[in-house]
Amino acid sequence: MQRPEERLNKLDADAFIHIAAGSGCEEARDCMIMLGEMYCQWATMHDPQRRIVTYIFHHGEPLSSQATTWCIWLDGAYDLLEADTGTHSLTRISPFDEHRRRHTSFVSVGVGRTAAEAQAAARGLWSSKECRYVWPPPRRRYVLDPYALVKDLRTGSETEDVEAVLGGALELLARPQERNDA
Repeated sequence: MQRPEERLNKLDADAFIHIAAGSGCEEARDCMIMLGEMYCQWATMHDPQRRIVTYIFHHGEPLSSQATTWCIWLDGAYDLLEADTGTHSLTRISPFDEHRRRHTSFVSVGVGRTAAEAQAAARGLWSSKECRYVWPPPRRRYVLDPYALVKDLRTGSETEDVEAVLGGALELLARPQERNDA
C-alpha cells in the first residue's frame, strides 16, 4: 500500500502549499486550518471552476492534525504564492483558552511545484535545539486582538481588513515583486 505522501507526490498541480502547525497546540492547528482555507478561498476567487484538493496528514479530525498540504490547480499559482513561504503568526483571544487570554501561535508555510518541495520548504524554516523549536521571524503577522492588522514583513505592506485577507483577498497585501517594482 502506498504511503499518503507518495500518493500526494504523484498529483500534478500548479502549486502545493504545505502548512505545519508550530507552537501553540490547538491554537496553532486552528491557525494552520485558517491559512489553508485562506489559500483555498484565494484560488477559488481567481478561478471558481478549478478544483482544489485538501489532504490532511495524520488521520483524524482537522484539529488533531499537525500538517496539511493543499494542492491548487490555477495557472501561475506557484509564481504568485512562492513568496508566502515562511513563518506566519496569528495573535488573538484564543477560543481554546477558558480564561480568554491572548495567544500567539506560529505555523510554517512552504510553497512548491511538488508536494515534496513544499514540505521541505516548510520543514526548513525551523530547527530543533534541545527539544525546543527555534522559529525565524515571521514573514507575515495576522493580529486579530487587541487590534486588527495583517502585516507582511518582507514587503512592509499592511491592511486592517484581516477578515478579507483570511477570506482569500491576498491582493490587499503587496507581493514582493510589486513592492520591488514600485
